[in-house]
Amino acid sequence: MSVRLSLVALCLAVAACSGATTSDLTASSSGASGSSGSSGSSGATPSGPDTPPDVTFGGAAGGCSNVFLYRASADGAQFITIEADREKLGMKLGQKRTFDLAQATEGLTVGVDVFARAPSESQYCTDFRSDHQLPTPWRAEAGTLILELSENADANGIYRASVRLRDVRLVGPNRGTSVIVPKVELEDVRVGWLPG
Repeated sequence: MSVRLSLVALCLAVAACSGATTSDLTASSSGASGSSGSSGSSGATPSGPDTPPDVTFGGAAGGCSNVFLYRASADGAQFITIEADREKLGMKLGQKRTFDLAQATEGLTVGVDVFARAPSESQYCTDFRSDHQLPTPWRAEAGTLILELSENADANGIYRASVRLRDVRLVGPNRGTSVIVPKVELEDVRVGWLPG
């Protein structure tokens, strides 16, 4: 403790050189000690902001695999993601099912990734990323999801998936904060192909 206070005192003595204020320096000292606990755990803290997710997602959409879909916010810094494992869910082409997100369903995950800034390239359905931001994850704990798969796949196994989300409650990493996303739709997104 005395060493830490001495370091703060030394920093305050040269604050004029760096332009830092007393509050800046003490905040930096406290953050460096690992006592902020913003992630709610002793593990790695997400690098994304604490900003709650948007409630509208009208940006670019995409998908891959069997089945993964995503849609961006207007500013491209947030993405709602839906991962629905067809095998675990027992879904075949041409089927439509409704899921209650308040009930834990193996093979189904819905969430929002909040980045500090819009990534310079796609963060999903790719094996190559040069923009290595780590987002803050928010996870859905309530709401309704309707998943519909197209009747047929093409010769390459590619088919279409549509998702409708209603009144989704997302919970942040601190568990004490939540936000409701009233409506998100992804229509006829190409899936069934594997990144590589």
